Amino acid sequence: MVDWLVNLLERQQEYAVWFVFLVAFAEACPGLGLFVSGAVLLSIASFLYMGQIESLPVIMLTAFTGAFLSDQLGFFTGRLLGPKLRTSKFMLKRQAILIKADAVLYRYGDFAVVIGRLLTMVRSIIPLLLGMTEMPLKRYLLLDFTACLIWSLGLVGLVLGLDTIIEILAI
Repeated sequence: MVDWLVNLLERQQEYAVWFVFLVAFAEACPGLGLFVSGAVLLSIASFLYMGQIESLPVIMLTAFTGAFLSDQLGFFTGRLLGPKLRTSKFMLKRQAILIKADAVLYRYGDFAVVIGRLLTMVRSIIPLLLGMTEMPLKRYLLLDFTACLIWSLGLVGLVLGLDTIIEILAI
């Protein structure tokens, strides 16, 4: 991780967990998410946990909240802007990502919400595309809640590491 970020997290420990929220939100944010790596979130979460700055449940809940709210922003942006968004300059430049996201959406239907949350290249696009469809809001909320829960549990698993998880399951 970048030294300046480590120094900032160490100096501002009472606010450090907000970095988890902000990066989780940015990673799934329509447009912005294409430029934010999940490795940054994993690094921050690992640093906070290993440095005993924050507990795993708080890190998980904060990451979940950031991701879920960002997904909702994407979904409602898709509902509001619809087809105009697909033909924007920004999206036309990212046509390959859009094609992949569309393929996931049409191939997997409702499961595209979960799959989209777990695939980094389309994470910020899937909620936007789903917002452009006829998917009912209640169904999207339930599926996205489940997807964000699975994703945040996966983040915890990565922070803990495979060895620790195997030890926990073996007990």
